[in-house]
Amino acid sequence: MVTDARTRTEIVSFQRDNGRSVDVQMRRLVAGISGRHVEIMRGELATILYEATKSDTHYMFEDSITAIVQEPDGVAVTFEHAPTDRFDLMIRDDGLHSIVRRLVFGPENQFRRFLGGYLAGAALPNHLGLDGRMVVWNAPGKRAAIFPVHGTAIARGGFSPFRPRSRRCR
Repeated sequence: MVTDARTRTEIVSFQRDNGRSVDVQMRRLVAGISGRHVEIMRGELATILYEATKSDTHYMFEDSITAIVQEPDGVAVTFEHAPTDRFDLMIRDDGLHSIVRRLVFGPENQFRRFLGGYLAGAALPNHLGLDGRMVVWNAPGKRAAIFPVHGTAIARGGFSPFRPRSRRCR
Protein backbone atom coordinates (compact mmCIF):
# COMPACT_ATOMS: atom_id res chain seq x y z
CA MET A 1 0.00 0.00 0.00
CA VAL A 2 2.72 2.50 0.93
CA THR A 3 4.78 1.83 -2.19
CA ASP A 4 1.65 2.22 -4.34
CA ALA A 5 1.11 5.70 -2.84
CA ARG A 6 4.69 6.89 -3.37
CA THR A 7 5.27 10.13 -5.26
CA ARG A 8 7.02 8.27 -8.07
CA THR A 9 9.61 10.99 -8.54
CA GLU A 10 12.18 9.26 -10.75
CA ILE A 11 14.25 12.21 -12.00
CA VAL A 12 15.37 15.40 -10.26
CA SER A 13 16.10 18.02 -12.89
CA PHE A 14 18.42 20.81 -11.67
CA GLN A 15 17.90 23.85 -13.91
CA ARG A 16 20.79 26.09 -14.95
CA ASP A 17 20.89 29.74 -15.98
CA ASN A 18 21.64 28.78 -19.60
CA GLY A 19 18.36 26.86 -19.83
CA ARG A 20 19.98 23.43 -19.83
CA SER A 21 19.39 21.04 -16.97
CA VAL A 22 21.31 18.38 -15.12
CA ASP A 23 19.13 15.33 -14.53
CA VAL A 24 19.85 12.99 -11.63
CA GLN A 25 18.02 9.75 -10.88
CA MET A 26 16.19 10.01 -7.56
CA ARG A 27 17.31 6.51 -6.55
CA ARG A 28 20.94 7.69 -6.73
CA LEU A 29 20.18 10.75 -4.57
CA VAL A 30 18.62 8.62 -1.81
CA ALA A 31 21.00 5.65 -2.05
CA GLY A 32 22.92 6.90 0.99
CA ILE A 33 19.73 7.03 3.05
CA SER A 34 18.39 3.55 2.42
CA GLY A 35 17.91 0.98 -0.29
CA ARG A 36 14.25 0.90 0.75
CA HIS A 37 13.58 4.66 0.58
CA VAL A 38 9.96 5.55 -0.27
CA GLU A 39 8.81 9.14 -0.64
CA ILE A 40 5.14 9.59 0.24
CA MET A 41 3.04 12.67 0.92
CA ARG A 42 2.08 13.09 4.58
CA GLY A 43 -1.65 13.09 3.80
CA GLU A 44 -1.35 9.82 1.87
CA LEU A 45 0.52 8.18 4.73
CA ALA A 46 -2.04 9.43 7.27
CA THR A 47 -4.86 7.97 5.17
CA ILE A 48 -3.12 4.60 4.83
CA LEU A 49 -2.42 4.38 8.57
CA TYR A 50 -5.95 5.44 9.48
CA GLU A 51 -7.60 2.97 7.11
CA ALA A 52 -5.40 0.13 8.35
CA THR A 53 -6.07 0.80 12.04
CA LYS A 54 -9.50 2.46 12.36
CA SER A 55 -11.35 -0.72 13.32
CA ASP A 56 -9.24 -1.39 16.42
CA THR A 57 -7.78 2.02 17.32
CA HIS A 58 -9.44 4.86 19.22
CA TYR A 59 -9.08 8.10 17.23
CA MET A 60 -10.04 11.53 18.52
CA PHE A 61 -10.41 14.54 16.26
CA GLU A 62 -11.03 18.24 16.94
CA ASP A 63 -9.83 18.21 20.55
CA SER A 64 -6.63 19.29 22.28
CA ILE A 65 -4.55 17.59 24.93
CA THR A 66 -3.94 19.69 28.05
CA ALA A 67 -1.99 17.21 30.22
CA ILE A 68 -0.15 13.90 29.86
CA VAL A 69 0.89 11.75 32.83
CA GLN A 70 3.07 8.70 32.27
CA GLU A 71 2.00 5.90 34.58
CA PRO A 72 3.49 2.41 35.10
CA ASP A 73 0.80 0.74 32.98
CA GLY A 74 0.03 3.44 30.40
CA VAL A 75 -0.61 7.11 29.85
CA ALA A 76 -3.31 9.29 31.42
CA VAL A 77 -4.39 12.01 29.00
CA THR A 78 -6.47 15.06 29.85
CA PHE A 79 -8.33 16.69 26.97
CA GLU A 80 -9.73 20.17 26.49
CA HIS A 81 -13.24 18.86 25.76
CA ALA A 82 -13.38 15.06 26.18
CA PRO A 83 -13.03 13.43 29.59
CA THR A 84 -9.61 12.26 30.79
CA ASP A 85 -8.77 8.81 29.43
CA ARG A 86 -6.04 6.18 29.77
CA PHE A 87 -4.11 4.61 26.90
CA ASP A 88 -1.47 1.91 26.48
CA LEU A 89 0.12 4.00 23.74
CA MET A 90 -0.56 7.53 22.54
CA ILE A 91 0.41 8.85 19.11
CA ARG A 92 -0.44 12.44 18.32
CA ASP A 93 -0.05 14.47 15.15
CA ASP A 94 -0.50 18.09 16.09
CA GLY A 95 1.91 19.88 13.80
CA LEU A 96 5.02 21.99 13.83
CA HIS A 97 4.49 23.78 17.16
CA SER A 98 3.26 20.66 18.92
CA ILE A 99 1.38 20.96 22.20
CA VAL A 100 2.13 17.30 22.93
CA ARG A 101 5.86 17.78 22.33
CA ARG A 102 5.85 20.74 24.72
CA LEU A 103 3.94 18.78 27.39
CA VAL A 104 6.30 15.80 27.15
CA PHE A 105 9.69 17.47 26.58
CA GLY A 106 9.29 21.08 27.70
CA PRO A 107 9.30 24.44 25.91
CA GLU A 108 10.09 24.37 22.20
CA ASN A 109 12.86 26.97 22.46
CA GLN A 110 15.04 24.42 24.30
CA PHE A 111 15.22 22.31 21.14
CA ARG A 112 14.63 24.67 18.23
CA ARG A 113 17.68 25.58 16.18
CA PHE A 114 17.30 27.88 13.20
CA LEU A 115 19.13 26.33 10.27
CA GLY A 116 19.17 29.46 8.14
CA GLY A 117 16.17 28.99 5.92
CA TYR A 118 12.43 28.83 5.54
CA LEU A 119 10.18 26.64 3.41
CA ALA A 120 6.87 27.56 1.86
CA GLY A 121 4.85 25.02 -0.09
CA ALA A 122 1.67 25.03 -2.12
CA ALA A 123 -0.48 22.80 -4.29
CA LEU A 124 -0.46 23.99 -7.90
CA PRO A 125 -1.93 22.89 -11.23
CA ASN A 126 0.59 20.70 -13.07
CA HIS A 127 0.82 23.05 -16.08
CA LEU A 128 4.34 21.80 -16.86
CA GLY A 129 3.05 18.27 -17.42
CA LEU A 130 5.58 16.85 -15.00
CA ASP A 131 5.42 13.08 -14.77
CA GLY A 132 7.94 11.48 -12.43
CA ARG A 133 10.16 14.56 -12.66
CA MET A 134 10.96 17.15 -10.02
CA VAL A 135 12.31 20.44 -11.35
CA VAL A 136 14.65 22.41 -9.06
CA TRP A 137 15.99 25.94 -9.46
CA ASN A 138 18.89 27.09 -7.25
CA ALA A 139 20.37 30.55 -6.87
CA PRO A 140 22.38 32.16 -4.09
CA GLY A 141 20.09 32.50 -1.08
CA LYS A 142 17.07 30.74 -2.58
CA ARG A 143 15.72 27.52 -4.02
CA ALA A 144 12.45 26.57 -5.69
CA ALA A 145 11.12 23.20 -6.73
CA ILE A 146 8.01 21.69 -8.26
CA PHE A 147 7.00 18.03 -8.58
CA PRO A 148 3.84 16.20 -9.63
CA VAL A 149 1.44 14.37 -7.34
CA HIS A 150 1.10 10.95 -8.94
CA GLY A 151 -2.30 10.16 -10.38
CA THR A 152 -3.59 13.74 -10.22
CA ALA A 153 -3.38 16.99 -12.20
CA ILE A 154 -1.78 18.62 -9.16
CA ALA A 155 1.85 19.50 -8.46
CA ARG A 156 3.53 20.56 -5.25
CA GLY A 157 5.66 23.67 -5.34
CA GLY A 158 8.13 24.85 -2.77
CA PHE A 159 10.21 27.96 -2.24
CA SER A 160 13.05 28.08 0.25
CA PRO A 161 14.83 31.38 0.92
CA PHE A 162 17.92 31.34 3.14
CA ARG A 163 19.36 33.98 5.42
CA PRO A 164 23.09 34.49 5.90
CA ARG A 165 24.50 32.37 8.75
CA SER A 166 25.48 35.45 10.79
CA ARG A 167 21.80 36.20 11.51
CA ARG A 168 20.91 33.02 13.39
CA CYS A 169 17.81 32.90 15.53
CA ARG A 170 18.23 31.63 19.10
